[in-house]
Amino acid sequence: MLKQLLTIILIGGLSASATVMAQKAPKVRVNDGDETPDNMRAFNTMRQWGTNGNIETGDLLRGLNPPPPEVIGDVYLDTEWKVGNVLMFQDNMTIEDYPLRYDLYNDMLEIDTDEGVKVLEAHRIKSFAWRDSNGKPVYYLGSRNYRSETEELNGFFEIMADGEVPLLRKTNIRVKEPDYYEGIDIGSRDYEIQKSDEYYYAIGRVVYELKRSKKGVLEAFADKEDEMSAFFKKENIVFKDDGDLALAFTYYNNLISEQ
Repeated sequence: MLKQLLTIILIGGLSASATVMAQKAPKVRVNDGDETPDNMRAFNTMRQWGTNGNIETGDLLRGLNPPPPEVIGDVYLDTEWKVGNVLMFQDNMTIEDYPLRYDLYNDMLEIDTDEGVKVLEAHRIKSFAWRDSNGKPVYYLGSRNYRSETEELNGFFEIMADGEVPLLRKTNIRVKEPDYYEGIDIGSRDYEIQKSDEYYYAIGRVVYELKRSKKGVLEAFADKEDEMSAFFKKENIVFKDDGDLALAFTYYNNLISEQ
């Protein structure tokens, strides 16, 4: 009896121990082939980098489409609307006290009316004027008022200094095309609107391009070269400065008006 009892206790104890051990044993997750443990995934990825030196994209990785090109800049002589007057070639008709804006690219003057924005082609306009941000009037003459012996004229001239030999400024516009090279990833994808100024003086109805240097400006003042040279020195004229250029032409026009 004792032997049987010990046998039962022993077997029972072993069974209980096995149960406890089964409860304490760590659960092992069996990979069924569809998943890779995180540590193995990281290891394999690093090994792939070490072997190939890069990631093989194939059909897995796709590049982003580049952003569409943009237009940098604007086409206006001044983007702000300025109240002014317009003088037409036809019957010297005038349009007065309307907000104006000049489109350099399309060579049109925009007029903001109660019925919306209207446009006038430049060739129909003799002149127009508006006031700048400081309240100073600014005058523009249509190129049809003049002719050039070297180039075709269009658009408008700003009168920087008036008189028998006026100083004129013309703002030009060009569109720089995108110059992006995808293979080497340099250049710009965008269109860039660039503006530049050219300077002229007029004798009668003929305009001549003005070079902004002492020699170039003296060509316009050939009959008063000595007086103007002395004026340049006295006033420290800077020929690249618009204000100094206008001052020089105003002085010259005063000299010849006194003859």
